[in-house]
Order: sequence, then C-alpha cells, then structure tokens
Amino acid sequence: MAANSSAGGKMSVIDLKAQFGKRFKMGKDPAAGDSRRCEAQYQNILCKYGEIYVHGDEDLAVMVTSKRIAKKLRVMTDLCVTQVCKDVEVFKFPVTSFESVAKIIRARKKRQVTSQSMKNLGAKTAYKSRIDGTRR
Repeated sequence: MAANSSAGGKMSVIDLKAQFGKRFKMGKDPAAGDSRRCEAQYQNILCKYGEIYVHGDEDLAVMVTSKRIAKKLRVMTDLCVTQVCKDVEVFKFPVTSFESVAKIIRARKKRQVTSQSMKNLGAKTAYKSRIDGTRR
C-alpha cells in the first residue's frame, strides 16, 4: 500500500481519501490547521463510534469512544491495542482489516446516487441529468 519515495527521503503514507474517500465520509485532524488542502497524514474517516486514521507508513489506527465497541475489537486477532484511556481506546491494524473494523465501528458512508435515481430525480423536478446527454 505505502511505498518509500527516495526523492527527499520522505516516506509516503496511506492516502485514505484516495482509497476510501468515495465510499466513506472524510474528516480532518484538528492538528492540520485551517488550510483547506489536507495532507494524507491528517485525513481521517468519520465513524459513529470514533474515527479511523493513518498510523505510520503501512498501518491504520482506530480511536474508539465506546467501551462496548472496544470490547468487540479486542476479540479481533490482527488488532493491537496501543492506548487505553478513561473514555477512549486506540487500536492499530493493517489495511487488510479495514472492512471488518469499519463495519464494527460504523464508518459513516457517503450517500450513493445511482444513474437510475438521478434520472428519476430529473423526471420529478426541473432538473435534467446530463447522463443521457439531453438538456432542457
């Protein structure tokens, strides 16, 4: 997933927006500041019970805000507990386990609009989709 870039000696990290941004709602780490453009290491995926973010070059981490959900994640074999606080637990995991972790902590999905629903929307309102190439 992540590759070393020899130019400048900088390590590249997993780009969450490029890999998962079409399906899941993306957020930004408050440490990123006020800039509109968010670098890959400051991106996170918003979830009902926490958030998923980049942890190192090849791994992801999940910050869980629910004790009940944290207990479910502790059972998984490929997750490693990295931090336990009073109300938050952090787990490190490989990218290959993303789907199962996202399902447990309920990663917030983007609404998907199919071409058929866009055509239906165009028929109900004055909006005409450009999928069929016609305009009103």
